Amino acid sequence: LLGPSINEVGLLFSDNVKLWRLKNQIRNLEKVRKIVEDENVDIKKINLKILVPYLESVSLEDDEDLQDLWANLFTNYIDTNKNLTLNVYPNILKQLSTNEVSLLKFMSLNESKIEIKYSKPKDISFSEEELANLERLGLIRETLELSQYGGDHDENNGQYKWNIEELSSDEFYITKFGHEFLSACER
Repeated sequence: LLGPSINEVGLLFSDNVKLWRLKNQIRNLEKVRKIVEDENVDIKKINLKILVPYLESVSLEDDEDLQDLWANLFTNYIDTNKNLTLNVYPNILKQLSTNEVSLLKFMSLNESKIEIKYSKPKDISFSEEELANLERLGLIRETLELSQYGGDHDENNGQYKWNIEELSSDEFYITKFGHEFLSACER
């Protein structure tokens, strides 16, 4: 008795989600069109490995700052003056929050290291989970400290072999790949 009614409600909800996603795609493509017109961009064909993840991911994005990054990234892919061919950037961008992007930009602009051990910078707030996500994606790295302790004397060559251990420093820096990713998302 309730089956057909529940199915209709599910279909109605599904239609609303599809419409919302389509509006996000159209809104972002309008941003791309505006950039192309304003900057007189000479466009080229785009690889489907980039187009499909872009369309899927941008349809789910409702944050205006991230929408701008998506528009810049797509424009850079279609711009003949840019030689952007690495197809991993859309997959990385879809895994970032606005705050993670802000943290990455802060580190890039200030060429600074972020220390969480003693004090966080007052200009930006972030969580350890956000740092872990940026590190997982290869955009930042932790500076490791080496600790040298004890060891053994090597009888064959007469040298002493130290035992070395890597220690966490709680200090992070932006990687070269992180800089390249930000550059791909900016005009």
